[in-house]
Amino acid sequence: MRSMENLISASSVEFSADFGFVHSPNHFDIDVGLATETVAFLDAKRSKKSLFLTTHVLNKYLPDIYWITVFGKPYVDLFSRGRLLSAPAFQVRELSNGSILMKLFEDISSCEEMDYEKRKREVKQHISASAFFDLSKATSYIYSAPEFFWGDIEQ
Repeated sequence: MRSMENLISASSVEFSADFGFVHSPNHFDIDVGLATETVAFLDAKRSKKSLFLTTHVLNKYLPDIYWITVFGKPYVDLFSRGRLLSAPAFQVRELSNGSILMKLFEDISSCEEMDYEKRKREVKQHISASAFFDLSKATSYIYSAPEFFWGDIEQ
């Protein structure tokens, strides 16, 4: 799985990503994923899941924290570098472009354990509970979200 971490690190820096993640949705992610429309089932048995985020969602809130999450400049500005770097995750490090990579657990298989929900709660609370979707507040709540600016488009 180190290759996934290397891939998201390199691509986040190369493309100046505002937000990035690596995750495989599990049963803990379903309620929030369905409410935020970021998780969908790909088969009638509901055994195959898809996880996806759009700018439309990120303009409103962060749906969740993921196994590996990269916070680009808009989120570093919103939360502060210090707050992100001090989050109670397994690993937190700054990338060469100033983005912050956060890894909840050493291995993605740990996301299937009960500690997963506790770690997610602690990290989200530490960073900013008002930025992450909360089932008790629903999608109509006004969450903290950064402004996204589009750079010049090169053709």
